[in-house]
Amino acid sequence: MERFSPLFVRTADCPIQMREHLNAYEKQLQKEAQTLQGLGHKVKDQSFACSSFSFRAPSHTNDTHMLLLGGMGPLAGVYGMRETLEKTNIPVTLFQACAVPQRSSHTDITPTLSDALINAFSCCPTAKEIELVVLCNSAHPFMDEAINRASEHSPNLSEKLRFNSLKTSVEKNSHLFDNKKSIVLQTAFSSKRGVYGKSSSLRSLEDVPALMACQNDLNNAIEGVKSFDKERILNSATKVFMKLKEWEAEIILLGCTEMPIIVEYLKKYACKEIQEYLSHIELIDPLHITFAEIAKKKLR
Repeated sequence: MERFSPLFVRTADCPIQMREHLNAYEKQLQKEAQTLQGLGHKVKDQSFACSSFSFRAPSHTNDTHMLLLGGMGPLAGVYGMRETLEKTNIPVTLFQACAVPQRSSHTDITPTLSDALINAFSCCPTAKEIELVVLCNSAHPFMDEAINRASEHSPNLSEKLRFNSLKTSVEKNSHLFDNKKSIVLQTAFSSKRGVYGKSSSLRSLEDVPALMACQNDLNNAIEGVKSFDKERILNSATKVFMKLKEWEAEIILLGCTEMPIIVEYLKKYACKEIQEYLSHIELIDPLHITFAEIAKKKLR
């Protein structure tokens, strides 16, 4: 499990300080990516070291701590941590498990996810209940077994850990997609494994003949985020959203944790036509739905 020993470790007791740590970390990631690209190497999740960031508010008296299992890829983890600081008041640890292999139908990542989870859990306060959120939609098909394996190694984990699935949270709120033209943007692997979609109210790209060809461009935009390639993101994502505009999509589920980052790039740098389209449609982030589900649970 040494591959999951965090190299970059930061703690903070105020949100501003933690955001500064995240900004410095993102700049370091970008610098490392540029160095790798300059050497002719392909930049991928596994190019980066594992890291951890813990925000522990001293005045917080709740017995809950949130654990974000990220690093798949690293920028998506940073985004998730920022959103958690912005939209919740729960102390939180982000564990960037960059060493987890690429999610695919040819690879069982359960053992490495289990190792990552054990290391991530050890970075959390021992006296708290842990609300786990995994910042990788395509890791979700492996999570139940990964948690079972990790619990065998660390019995405390099964007693303290509560897994909050992005997939389950979306399914509980399927009414959000009723009576509107909705689509989910996710990786080809997530689509094949049925992470989202496969229902009358929410479709995948492969379910719509006019959009089937968009999957390659979507995959390319996602890889652009992972490789810190702005032009790749913009060129590929623009093609996808032009097709979505032609199809007249009204609601888009951002079913990959790189998608909010892609949308941010488009809102800032894309052509006026795409920017206007984005301002008129509804974009739903599964992470935000999951935050709401956790808040509901706390009120019971």
